[in-house]
Amino acid sequence: MSIIINLVGTIKDSAGQPLSGKLTVTLSAPLVDLSTAPDSIFLEVPKTFTITNGVINISIPSTDVEGISTNFHFCQTEQRIDYFFRSGEAYFGPTHLHTDTEYYTGAIHSVDSIVLDRVLTDTDVSLQQFDAIVPTKSQVEFSELVPTGISRDRLPSGARQIAELLVSDARLLQSLVEGVFNYKGAYSATTYYAKGNWVTEDGGSWLSTYPDAHVGHTPAINSTYWIPLATRGANGTGTAGNNTAYDSNTWANQTDAPSRGAIRDIIEQLARTNNVVSPNNAIFSSPPQVPTPTQNNHAASKEFVENLVTSVQSSLNVNYFFLRSCRFLYNFSVNGGIAGTTINLTPVGGSIPQNAVIIGGFVDVITAVASGSSPTLSIGINSNNDLRAAATATTFTANSKLALIPVGATTAVKTTATSPQVKIVLSGAAPTNNLTAGKFYVVLLFVVCE
Repeated sequence: MSIIINLVGTIKDSAGQPLSGKLTVTLSAPLVDLSTAPDSIFLEVPKTFTITNGVINISIPSTDVEGISTNFHFCQTEQRIDYFFRSGEAYFGPTHLHTDTEYYTGAIHSVDSIVLDRVLTDTDVSLQQFDAIVPTKSQVEFSELVPTGISRDRLPSGARQIAELLVSDARLLQSLVEGVFNYKGAYSATTYYAKGNWVTEDGGSWLSTYPDAHVGHTPAINSTYWIPLATRGANGTGTAGNNTAYDSNTWANQTDAPSRGAIRDIIEQLARTNNVVSPNNAIFSSPPQVPTPTQNNHAASKEFVENLVTSVQSSLNVNYFFLRSCRFLYNFSVNGGIAGTTINLTPVGGSIPQNAVIIGGFVDVITAVASGSSPTLSIGINSNNDLRAAATATTFTANSKLALIPVGATTAVKTTATSPQVKIVLSGAAPTNNLTAGKFYVVLLFVVCE
């Protein structure tokens, strides 16, 4: 969220003398301030401030939250003197001021001197221009933004402040890392994908480049949502297998591959030769028996084998319980916030299946939830408020962590829908109770039986 900050400082020359001129400030991209009602939009239109005796004391928007840089351009104002004949033609020779307060040609006045028009013109001389990110604090020194050159082992101001922001904000750093080349496995038409996610599909790898979360767009060449990292190669053009029947002489030293038919024929031939199998089911000369430890030369009956397999399968049929997590996103700029409605949240980290047992979770508030009045907000999955009971929207303050405890008893919540959907319910009547801002994640912890 951008705020208007006070930029102060003094600009001097190399000898310490204050410089007068103009400081022009230009945004590199449009900036949206959601803290005002209605929203404020700052466009990349230059604003020029007059600097007298080097003193800077101006008001500009901060840009570090949005990651937008601001261009600063300082020009010193110099006055140029030009002389013209009354005909309008420029004169470049020596001049002098006569007693009649007019300027004339020549260094000394004579009968040949010609009167001139003296024109003063302000000229802007560029002294410094740079880009920087303006931090969010009430007052910023101009010296904090100015690059220091190569005489000191420091990064340019804009890059330095970005590095400091990443080091100080672990959540921002994690979101940036997760958003860059995050492998999501095989493509699924029901999974939401963010910019930087990559998947496998149709024998290739695909990177999501669309700025917003999207679902149901199959990766393809020239897609609005995906670009190919690697695509499947052309089908092979190998020849079919050789169907020549096996013969120790004709197969010797051959490099081509035999067909499945030729291999089957030789296997059948070997089986018959060794009395291992015949084209028909083998028939015992006496009834099979149930084997015992001392009867290891008896063939087992079909019933005994089937019962043994069933017993083994039953003994291995063991259920395992796994703890899983998933994450859903509410973003006012995407989901809106009309009072009296139910809003389905966007899954951004995994999904939750049917019959999952939710044992808890939390709400990670990124941007405070704001409204023109005092609506209440509840969170649910099977019903409107089975995850978090209704509470005023002001409870959702920036950077807070709110516990999710299944409502109604000390028991957990078991999902019933085929594709469970986390939702929020806003109370009150529109438009008085409409939300005006807010962004938070709902993180659920649940148990599944596999």
